[in-house]
Amino acid sequence: MMRVCVTGCGGASGKLFCQTFGDNYRIRGTDVKSAPHGLKLHDFVLADIRKLEEVTRALEGQEVVLHTAAAHPFYQFGEEEYLDINVKGTFNVFEAARRCGVRRVVFVSTVSVIGYDRRSSIVDERAERRPTDLYGFTKVLGEDIARHYSERYGLSTVCPRLGTFVPCDEITEGIQKFVGFRVDIRDVVRAYELAVRGDVEGCFFVVPRTPYEEEDLPLLQGSPWALVEKYYPQAMPWFRKAGREIGGFPLMYSLRRAREVAGFEPRHNFDEFLRERGI
Repeated sequence: MMRVCVTGCGGASGKLFCQTFGDNYRIRGTDVKSAPHGLKLHDFVLADIRKLEEVTRALEGQEVVLHTAAAHPFYQFGEEEYLDINVKGTFNVFEAARRCGVRRVVFVSTVSVIGYDRRSSIVDERAERRPTDLYGFTKVLGEDIARHYSERYGLSTVCPRLGTFVPCDEITEGIQKFVGFRVDIRDVVRAYELAVRGDVEGCFFVVPRTPYEEEDLPLLQGSPWALVEKYYPQAMPWFRKAGREIGGFPLMYSLRRAREVAGFEPRHNFDEFLRERGI
């Protein structure tokens, strides 16, 4: 059974990965706090990723690291904490992996590395990274650390770029799935599992599937109601009843590389959101 260490195993996606795939892998959880109940762990090592010696102890004897631990905008972190956890902590994870002979590191990145400026075409993994906040900037540095360890030391690395999956109300969930920004956490952990057992390297997007074509980008950016009417006319009453304005979204993300190279296909999209509500 493959030995996989999950950093941040107490976080939402790390926890669900352990619960979902604990029978498939020999999982070692590690976190700065004690392990939550209900995780299917082989063992647990208490470690702070900001301390190299603690991370090194946690990664001893592991084959693959799933690095989910991070300072996230959903919580309140100061600038120094973002840099300390997301940059120094990530460096420590990769350096500890190198020292311990780990074969592969899955670094959890974000679509925030691309930023949220308007683009004139569908965005793929080759697009220029233009983060618009400190969180996205720290993830850009994390991707660069991954590339450095891959190119210099031959460490196998991959960086799934996630859409948002932080908790929200039902209306926000629907709108964000409609525009292609909110990914279901069940799809997130499936993408993790494909990255853990696969050999894809570089980056790939983990976002919901939408039916939109590149010609629809101006509608997504400026006239989302027209996009609803074009693809989801049955949802118009739900949106209007919700009483929430649908703001335009500046980007469309390509799933081509995720499908063709990583084997990832999102299952829980806006279509399912509507079906679950009888729409």
